[in-house]
Amino acid sequence: MPKHFPGLKEEPIPGEELTLGTTTFVVPPLLARDMRKALLDGVFDRAMSAAQRVTPETIDAIFTLCLASLKRNYPAITQDDLEEVLDAGNMNELVNAVFKVNRLTSRPTTPAEAGNGKAILPPTSADESSGHVTRLN
Repeated sequence: MPKHFPGLKEEPIPGEELTLGTTTFVVPPLLARDMRKALLDGVFDRAMSAAQRVTPETIDAIFTLCLASLKRNYPAITQDDLEEVLDAGNMNELVNAVFKVNRLTSRPTTPAEAGNGKAILPPTSADESSGHVTRLN
């Protein structure tokens, strides 16, 4: 039976509930400052590129995004803690939960999906009316 990761806040921020192995996490949205920093640092692009080629940089980007999100509900969680539950089989699940809860387009999981030009940024109000999403680089 899965149990919540230790240290869950008494009143957790709502998010996507996700079980990794035998541990359940509540994955909340990123703070605006963390999202801005991730965009400026290219973290989202590196995390998305893991679908095409896994590198130490893409793994680092995934940990950066996931830790920033999880620290909102688990303030004491460390990268070491996350490394104990995250594996090659469930990494996509956690990254996709972070993208989903932040209303970003799902991260592609295959090279074919990664090459189709899917935007990772939410549409602006102008884009919503046209159905067009512009991706910033």
